[in-house]
Amino acid sequence: MQTKASNTYTYTASISPASTDAGLTGVSYTITFTDTGSNNMGSGTINTPTGYTVVSLTSVTASNGDPWSGSGVSSTISFTASQSDDEISNGQTVTVVFSATNPSSADSYTWTTAAYSDTSEGGTAFTIGGSQPSVTVNAGVATRLVVTSSSGVQTAGVPFTILVRAEDAYGNTATSYLGTVVFTTSDLGFGVSLPSTYTFTAEDAGAASFSAVLVTAGSQSITATDTVTSSITGSLAVMVTHASVALSVTVLPGTATITAGGSQAFTATDKDVYGNTWDVTCTVDWSIDSGAGGSVSACGLATATKVGTWTVSALDGSGNIGVASLTVDQGVATHFVVSGFQSPTAAGVSGTVTVTAYDSCGNVATGYTGTVQFASSDVQAVLPAGSTLSSGTGTFSVTLKTAGTQSIYATDSVDSSITGSQTGITVEPGSAVQFVFAAIPTETAGSFSVTITAEDMYGNTATSYVGTPSLSDISGTISPTVTSAFVGGVWSGTVTITLAGHDSITASDEAITGTSNTFTVTHASAVSIAVSPATDSITAGNSETYSAMATDAYGNSWDVTASVTWSIDPGANGG
Repeated sequence: MQTKASNTYTYTASISPASTDAGLTGVSYTITFTDTGSNNMGSGTINTPTGYTVVSLTSVTASNGDPWSGSGVSSTISFTASQSDDEISNGQTVTVVFSATNPSSADSYTWTTAAYSDTSEGGTAFTIGGSQPSVTVNAGVATRLVVTSSSGVQTAGVPFTILVRAEDAYGNTATSYLGTVVFTTSDLGFGVSLPSTYTFTAEDAGAASFSAVLVTAGSQSITATDTVTSSITGSLAVMVTHASVALSVTVLPGTATITAGGSQAFTATDKDVYGNTWDVTCTVDWSIDSGAGGSVSACGLATATKVGTWTVSALDGSGNIGVASLTVDQGVATHFVVSGFQSPTAAGVSGTVTVTAYDSCGNVATGYTGTVQFASSDVQAVLPAGSTLSSGTGTFSVTLKTAGTQSIYATDSVDSSITGSQTGITVEPGSAVQFVFAAIPTETAGSFSVTITAEDMYGNTATSYVGTPSLSDISGTISPTVTSAFVGGVWSGTVTITLAGHDSITASDEAITGTSNTFTVTHASAVSIAVSPATDSITAGNSETYSAMATDAYGNSWDVTASVTWSIDPGANGG
């Protein structure tokens, strides 16, 4: 039986072993409680740190030889003196032995203890002197290597840092690892650089950094392997991107052919010094020869309208230029261009006109095989018969005869939409070869108006004629006998003809001649009437027949017997 003291309630607690390895099972631990106060300790508890698993309570032993017992193995171990007389006093100890499974994580683990003045936890709580007991759980032996990098994406040819860390079976850094590792990679490209074989030192504490260079774009790996135990290994998956600077750019397809107005899609691919390629179709600057009559979109769609072979170029961000060849063929004929006929031209003078078939983009349609039909605004024109073209073009003879502004038309004999024209052709009249009178109606003897036009052989007014032809008529009474000068190939003037009857007028200037229509000249107004017979005698009661003739100022006379009013002196008693 122990005599209880008073005044102080203190104790200390220690654990053994204080250092162990992670993951061990069936480890026997001993926690020793020592009463350091002036009051007796009758019970206590031990709280299991997170990560530990207490498997069984082995024993509870007091140094004074009195019986103690314990219970609980899940999260808290409780122990107590069998009765109050069995409590320990200052300097005496209680030893608790139990079996546990170590945590898998290396760390320092604190076992939280408590002590009480009675055989139950209802007594006065003791204050621990010093710190609660703790166990350092160390990493186990290395079972694998873990290879890491600050980034899972690396640029070809650019050094980057990798960290190789030895781990035990539970993922703890195996700080005691002193093995030698060798490095390998899936990247077989030229320019790869891996760390040399390396032996870990104590100072590394199980982890070391290295520099590596990969060159082949895509998913690659770097593997570190212990040279003695090959199962101690680890790999780093690395996504390698192409180098930041391209060595060249390739445009595909290298050659292509389109019809004028069509399009062709091109792609651009950059290549770096390590042979990595990547698509830059939508990031390069595209262009096409200026003569192509086209353009290239931001993503490589080229269009061109002019026949020929043109260069399509792509300029990448590294200053490289890639090229491809684009051949543009003519399209089908959609229209004709009619040209070349001289303007102005003289009526009746043969000239040549050129007809060229073109596609919708303005290229000569050399493959045109249709038949061209000709027409003109000049109804007197002499035109070619239906004709074919040679390599899309042909030259033909055309004669225009009607003065004025004329046009020549060319149209495909089957497809009338394929057509073309040369308009605004000025046809000038030729030299005068005849005189043409405006129709002369029935005129009264005396003066009346006449219009005479000098015409060329095609009926055009010979505007250059300014002559003064002579005038004559059937009656021989016309005046004047010479016109004044023609103006613009035309003379309008007044003539006088005094003899009634059928007449016509002729104008002559050397070989140039012309005669009017036959017209009638009627007498002028009567200026006198003559009765016939002028004197006569009859027997009273008999009769005599008289006639009356009228005469105008020009001497034209005519019978007016039936139209005059007859009378006789009243004294004649006749009628």
